[in-house]
Amino acid sequence: GGTPLQLYQVFRGTSESQMFSFIYTTAETTSYTDKGLKNGHPLFYAVCAVNVVGDGPHTEILMATPLALPDAPGDLIAEASDRLVTITWTRPVRDGGSEVTQYIIYRGTSEDSLDRIDIVAKSRFIYTDEDLVVGTTCYYAIAASTLAGEGPLSIVASVTPYGPPGAPSDLVAAPGDSEVRLTWSAPDDNGASTIEGYVIQRGTSAENLEELTQLGPVTSYVDTSVTNGQTYYYAIAAINEAGPGDYTDPVPARPFKPATVPDKVTILVVEAKNGNVVVSWTEPQEDGGSPITGYVVLRGEAPGDLEAIATLGPVFTWTDEDVEQGTTYYYSVAAINDVGEGEPFFAREIKVPKEKKEEEPGFEVIAVLAALILIIPIISRRG
Repeated sequence: GGTPLQLYQVFRGTSESQMFSFIYTTAETTSYTDKGLKNGHPLFYAVCAVNVVGDGPHTEILMATPLALPDAPGDLIAEASDRLVTITWTRPVRDGGSEVTQYIIYRGTSEDSLDRIDIVAKSRFIYTDEDLVVGTTCYYAIAASTLAGEGPLSIVASVTPYGPPGAPSDLVAAPGDSEVRLTWSAPDDNGASTIEGYVIQRGTSAENLEELTQLGPVTSYVDTSVTNGQTYYYAIAAINEAGPGDYTDPVPARPFKPATVPDKVTILVVEAKNGNVVVSWTEPQEDGGSPITGYVVLRGEAPGDLEAIATLGPVFTWTDEDVEQGTTYYYSVAAINDVGEGEPFFAREIKVPKEKKEEEPGFEVIAVLAALILIIPIISRRG
């Protein structure tokens, strides 16, 4: 204005139309920092120059809003699930005067090695992280961002992602009489989660298995809902928080009734013939599940004191020639299979009779013969 500038005056208002208030004057600089303001509330500023004539016109009005960085998000929680980690949080208590525009996700292998992995919209308070290694602990933190910039990190939350377990090992299916006994070992890989139990599948073919039962954390099971002679196939999977893992390869088992010794023979006949004893019998009704291979003949002179005297093949009669006349014997027979000797039939009694000898002439016969010898010559002379 033709005279030297003397100073500048700064004016401030809370709206563009409000009467502005003088807040600062300076003759030395062309800048001013307005402090002690309330963040988030817009203010309007204008400046004028002054010389000896007076105040010049105001500049155009400019608006500015004082801002601070937002607080850290709150209530950070990290939860693991099947190969995933889900994190949740709440909005910052103070946004610093500017609305949160986005949240920034950080992850690391320790609290001191966090890296930015993703950004989500301001309306999101949940995030699912899928880029994980099962069994490796992950550390998470969240920061809020506004027009003022990125705020501080939240507290750090750690969690270990888990997955389904591996297959159990050493599965054995041992068949028995109307049962199959299963045993196995826990999987080497538990999927970074405690094994909670097992699920058993069964079928009559290796390609057609259905769930039979679920168990707790045990390593054996006896299946009694089976039929002898039918082949079954079994597979087992371990269960953890992620659910069932891999199944074992199917293992076959065929329940059966174990072979036993044979029953008693059904009929036992003992006869004395020609100074010998002939023993005859019929085969048992049950062979014990193993074919009859022969018979044992037992003999004794008391029913409770029998000894084996002959072991035979699959025949049904035998003659004992080693007997004494006039002696009473007791006989029994027991069947034999590959398992062993069955129970003997109850003992049969027989007495070997004595043979009758031809009688020598008695005294009477001799006397008659002598008389005849004496009388015959007399009769002859008289004649």
